[in-house]
Amino acid sequence: MAEQIQNKIVNSWHIHQVESQQFNSNVLMLGFVTPVRLKHINSRALLSYLMAVHAKKYPNQQAVSRRLMALYGASYAVRVLTYGNLDVLLFRITFAKGSRLGKGALESEQMIEEIMTFMKEMIFGLDFDFLSINQQLIENEKKNLIQEILAREDDKVAQAIDRSREYLFLDEGQQASILGDPKQIERLTIPELSGSYQEMLEENQRFLFAHGEWPEGLIEKVVRAWPASNAPIPFRAAERPALQKPSNQVESSLSIEQAVVIVQYELPEDENGSFEVLGVLNALFGGGPASLLFTEIREKASLAYNISSRAQFSVGLLTVIAECEPKEAQELLKKIDDQLQRIIAGQFTDEQFSQARKTVLGERFRTADAVESLALEKFLQLLSREPVDDQLFEQKLPLVTRKEVMASAKQLKRQSTFILTKKEQPL
Repeated sequence: MAEQIQNKIVNSWHIHQVESQQFNSNVLMLGFVTPVRLKHINSRALLSYLMAVHAKKYPNQQAVSRRLMALYGASYAVRVLTYGNLDVLLFRITFAKGSRLGKGALESEQMIEEIMTFMKEMIFGLDFDFLSINQQLIENEKKNLIQEILAREDDKVAQAIDRSREYLFLDEGQQASILGDPKQIERLTIPELSGSYQEMLEENQRFLFAHGEWPEGLIEKVVRAWPASNAPIPFRAAERPALQKPSNQVESSLSIEQAVVIVQYELPEDENGSFEVLGVLNALFGGGPASLLFTEIREKASLAYNISSRAQFSVGLLTVIAECEPKEAQELLKKIDDQLQRIIAGQFTDEQFSQARKTVLGERFRTADAVESLALEKFLQLLSREPVDDQLFEQKLPLVTRKEVMASAKQLKRQSTFILTKKEQPL
């Protein structure tokens, strides 16, 4: 049975529903979306932790877990992320399809209503009166969030990515980690959290993505009874964040032994409509083990322990990340540019080009085979001005030519380089 897709706006919710028999589970994603602002990053990050383990009806993580077990072991998570210039507070629940559990239509509908009720309770039921009396719950989640931030600092690549943002983006909110700053998180008060929460409910745009088996009209009926929002209904699509002037930066750290090299190339402004070309370009450049960066720099020249590239359409960048010996960092930068110049000059074989197209197709198949990854990709596309049409993408991918990839590579502009290297101990 082919997928059936519905789009509508109900009670301020932008709803995108995909009826599909592909998986054994349904996925429901609910997002509260607003432009990235530095002053709300810490509070929204902490809210994501609190709203995963607490609501008025479920005062602690144990109560939440018991309810999820009663819902046939449903999986529930809350996270913050950025997409373009947007800050997304995302709620996700994955649960077994009623048909796979041997339930009839009526029982399946009742189960989905229970799932939707649970999501309403978790989203709209944060109890600040309870939290003001039981502040240890907030302190526990502060510690958990700070631990996640510190874990990123123990990862040299994550540390380099976070540091490089300060030189890449113009806006202070974009420069900061979406997880926030540990010292500021420690100082967050209940009034600050409550204010951020109320703004989320009242002023954020709301998006709902549902994938799986959904009784006709049920989602609209349920969300119509949910608390309304004051956010404007007109769609506010993600925009590219403003970038700083091109720069080359080097920082050192006592906590690392190897160097991390990050190179940012700015994608052309008109990349919309040519996702398949840029996908092939990225795969040929550094998007897999058959890419030029991997085969020429890691395998042949042995200049890097790891090296890869990724296209980030939401921020308009193609990013190269490599790990190497500190003394090899500058040579590595030159070799990275050399491989891009090879693509511009068409110095790659037909076999390498064919493999790049296969890499892109294989990656899309892997995403399509994982229901939560697929749902996240589709949810984020709701925020795009021109979302990717999967069917059209797969039709156009085999038609991508060498000349198109060469022309696309020529349009890339090196925006910045960042090296995080080992800091020498003083004698």
